[in-house]
Amino acid sequence: MLEGSMSLVEVLKISAISMVIVFVCLLAISYILELFKVLFYREENKGVKINQTETAVRKNEDIKDIKELDEEVLVALFTAAIAASNGKSISNVRIKNFRKVS
Repeated sequence: MLEGSMSLVEVLKISAISMVIVFVCLLAISYILELFKVLFYREENKGVKINQTETAVRKNEDIKDIKELDEEVLVALFTAAIAASNGKSISNVRIKNFRKVS
């Protein structure tokens, strides 16, 4: 197919063209996946509408409830949250101290 030796310039041209083709294909695949995500995500959640004001009120109530908790309960909540996020058991998690920011 290729006879003789190729010059360095020809090899670089072929390499550059091949890389451009690969990146264009990857970009096209990326756009196709984004399109799938947009199309299928909207269809699943058409019937579900959440009132944003009710959600905001609930969040404010939760924040007020957390401020009123004892330190022991807060340590238990922090320990459970850390254990759940790391996937470890609670015996491997120790909270030495904490302080309230606001």
